[in-house]
Amino acid sequence: MGHTIGPVLEAQEALKVLNREVTVPDLIDKAIHLCGLLFSMTGKKGGERLATNILKSGKAEGKMREIIASQGGDPTIKPSDIEIGSHRLDIKSENSGTVLWTDNQLLIQIARAAGAPKDRKAGIVIHKKIGQRVKKGESIITVFSERTSKLGSAERILNEFAPLRVGDRREMIIHKVLEILEPKRSFWRDKSVARIVSVIKSDGRRVPFDVYKVEATCRRAGASPSLAKRIAQYISEIAYDGISTKEIYELVLAALAGETEHPEIKHRYRLKESIMLLGPAGFNFETYVAEVLAANGYEISSIRPKVNGRCVEHEIDLSIAKDRSRIMVECKYHNSAGTFTGLKESMYTHARFLDITEGKAGLFEKEMLVSNTRVSQEALKYALCIGQEVLSWRYPPEEGLERLIEQKGLTLLQF
Repeated sequence: MGHTIGPVLEAQEALKVLNREVTVPDLIDKAIHLCGLLFSMTGKKGGERLATNILKSGKAEGKMREIIASQGGDPTIKPSDIEIGSHRLDIKSENSGTVLWTDNQLLIQIARAAGAPKDRKAGIVIHKKIGQRVKKGESIITVFSERTSKLGSAERILNEFAPLRVGDRREMIIHKVLEILEPKRSFWRDKSVARIVSVIKSDGRRVPFDVYKVEATCRRAGASPSLAKRIAQYISEIAYDGISTKEIYELVLAALAGETEHPEIKHRYRLKESIMLLGPAGFNFETYVAEVLAANGYEISSIRPKVNGRCVEHEIDLSIAKDRSRIMVECKYHNSAGTFTGLKESMYTHARFLDITEGKAGLFEKEMLVSNTRVSQEALKYALCIGQEVLSWRYPPEEGLERLIEQKGLTLLQF
């Protein structure tokens, strides 16, 4: 009910409803229904009508302010006076369409990751609900947190799973049933079981199984829409509660391996795993990145050169050039899944760049951070602010590291 999850956000929304600033139909309907039941228990008839009149007349708001005053609060408080978490993350829709479904359990999990309810100012605002239209780029969820670390935890869940789906209503059409099977369980129980299937990630966290993520991963590997949908459906049918991401990966790989017409799709799917097998030190990754950048129009001046800065000597990963600009490259390599490159890495890359440019003016005009995993939103925000270029897994959108590798055919077997 309502558009918010979290103590302070819910209080703010309730106050907005009481003072008639906004209308939240499902929240109002639930409250009026409960009030109607209470009135009926006291013998009064037309309880819901009475409750509606109390809300519309402002009497409900007045009583709430009396309660606030009796508890030592400010009875004149306005919704805008209520302080919420200072750190926020806006999730925008990747396409236009209608909200087809929401996963309430996942929304609660995201809110908890952000700090709610222990951190009272943390939580979620859900801007669009089922059946509402959404435009591409429009905010659908905003996460608030009191701490950047907890906001990062919520972001990691959102990067892996979609708490709501925006699409064409035609996707919800039930196709013609070609065969009637004797069900082992009722439809309601089947639906319940499907909703509680959870996946154990590499870091030990349990997250809901998301069939659309499997489908999207297959599509990024080059599978056709029909093949990706078929594989995703197959995985959803055999997935069990507690299945690991590694098992899902192997199942998808086996399904892709059976597609003899397009064997290259299997190798693309294994790309991320292959990079993580380059070795723990990261030296091989730096050499590989140099090859990838060279194939995409960069001039490689040197690999792992030592450069004197204003204060200390540095061994930088790559010195490259493009369009008459010399670029210092810092490669951040992770050999385990689920690891993000964060603000710390972006900040020390910039600190190194500043020391070198102050020590040897004109040596570099730009700086670049390259990672084989995703980069956190906070790191991207900082990089954008200071002018730091970022190349990572799936960033920039449609031009990420995996795209540069695939477009030039630089699989690790060929490398």
